[in-house]
Amino acid sequence: MLHGGDIYRNDIVLDFSVNINPLGRPAEVDEAIRQAFFAIENYPDPRHEKLLSALALYAELPEKSVIAGNGASELIMAVMRLFQGRRVFIPAPSFSGYKYAAEAAELDISYIYTAGSSEECYDNENVRLLQALSDHFRGIDDEALSGSLLVVTNPNNPDGRLMDEKELSGILELADKKGIMVLMDESFIGLTGKEDGCSLKRYVRAGRKGLMVLDSFTKSFALPGVRLGMLYTADENLKAGLAKLMPEWNISCFADAAGIEASKHRDFLIKSAEYISNERKNFTDEIKNSFADAGKNVQIFESAANYILFKSDTELYDKMLSHGILIRDCSDYPGFTGKYYYRAAVRKQEDNMVFIEKLRECLK
Repeated sequence: MLHGGDIYRNDIVLDFSVNINPLGRPAEVDEAIRQAFFAIENYPDPRHEKLLSALALYAELPEKSVIAGNGASELIMAVMRLFQGRRVFIPAPSFSGYKYAAEAAELDISYIYTAGSSEECYDNENVRLLQALSDHFRGIDDEALSGSLLVVTNPNNPDGRLMDEKELSGILELADKKGIMVLMDESFIGLTGKEDGCSLKRYVRAGRKGLMVLDSFTKSFALPGVRLGMLYTADENLKAGLAKLMPEWNISCFADAAGIEASKHRDFLIKSAEYISNERKNFTDEIKNSFADAGKNVQIFESAANYILFKSDTELYDKMLSHGILIRDCSDYPGFTGKYYYRAAVRKQEDNMVFIEKLRECLK
């Protein structure tokens, strides 16, 4: 399964394989979606002007810098198609959707292994992407790199590592030097509580060229069934190229209404980030204790997001599934060596405790 969330072919009680806001969304967003039902006999506004205006206000960016998509996935696919035939650099491990879109657009994929090489086990939390990029580009002629694409995720998926300002600015500086365009995926940053200090939207605000910043209300406002993503760029050439690749009426009346209303509730994300931070710590501790009490080993990767990556010394996917708990098996991610890498979402406390109860049974 390329992504998590396959609840349709399994008997699932709780889905920990997808990472959406455990607090859901404000009641006003639900009401806006209900009201949108009365518009289903009309085509949506093909320019979705009210939505773009709301998203621009939400991000404190000019309206001309915003593109809306049917989830972040549609925007990722459009970006890859824009760079068709060129090279794309993808950190490993990272979101599997990049590989899917890059292959569909026939890009030449080069992985940046943040563990040092494809042969090393992903267990070095001190490795930084900036260093891995510098090492990878060393010896490659700048002319061969110019015009290519670098995809970066902050916080990274599946491990949840959040890059700081120093590393981010270093990556942009290196990309500028090499003539590489950057797609920064910030789909989970709103749930970290650290968007102000770590988001690259401020570079878009400053008019930086060659940069695209991706975000998603699908994750932050728990709208995976509605689908709404957004891309911000101050680069007019990139914006014009992407606009030509977007289908007409790609935003449904439900996504339009949900986005307009959700953009008014940044305070809800602040509250959500605080809840996630507390639950993530408790959930992490409970996972560690469960393995320790069973006399088994586990490696848990430090996360700033609403999910936890851990490496077990035993198979858990099928065992947890037998209890109706769906987790994400990450063993097929490029950059991982060996088996038993799993990602689990941080959900509400009561759900997390059910997870721990079933985990302890599986570890017996």
